[in-house]
Amino acid sequence: MRKIDWTKPQRCNHCRKTKEPSEFYLLLKTSDRRNRRCIDCMRKWNRKNRHWYANYSKHKRDECRRLHLCLECRTPLSGTATQCIKHLIANAASNTFKSRSHAAELLKMYTRSPRCPYTGDSITPGINAELDHILPQSRFRHLITDINNVEWVSTAVNRAKRDLTKDEFIELCRSVVRHCGS
Repeated sequence: MRKIDWTKPQRCNHCRKTKEPSEFYLLLKTSDRRNRRCIDCMRKWNRKNRHWYANYSKHKRDECRRLHLCLECRTPLSGTATQCIKHLIANAASNTFKSRSHAAELLKMYTRSPRCPYTGDSITPGINAELDHILPQSRFRHLITDINNVEWVSTAVNRAKRDLTKDEFIELCRSVVRHCGS
C-alpha cells in the first residue's frame, strides 16, 4: 500500500491553484484520499447545481412512486413499501450501524424469523418492523454497533420498549397484565 503524504500541497483541477491538503475534502476512492477540487470550488459547484439535483431526485422519486418501483434499484414492489426488502434492510443497517456492511446479516436475521419475538406477529421491514437494540443504546453505548445486540421487532413493541432491556420489558408487560387483568 502506498504511503500518503498529508503535508504535500495539491493543485485544484478546477481553479488550478495550489493549496494546502486541509483545503480539500477527503474522498476515499482516490489514491491520495483527497478530492480533486478544493473546498471553495466544490461549494460553488454545489450551489450552482443544487436545483438540478433537487429536480432530478424529485422527478425520479415521483416516477418510481407512480410505477410502484423501488427508489434505488427500480424493481417492482408489492404492498405499500417504497423500497424493496434488500434496500430497506440496507438502509436500516446504515441508520443503525452507520454502515451498510451488516446488511447481509440483517437480511439473514429477518428471513430466518420474520416474526416479532415478543408478540409473534408477522413483520415486514418498511411496513411494521424495526431494528431494536436488545440492550438499549442509551445505557450500553459500547454495544451500539454490535450485530448480536439487535433483533427485528414490530414497530409497536419497539416504541413501547424504549430504553428497557428485554427482561425489564417482559417484566413490565407482566405487571401490566397483573394490574389490568387478562
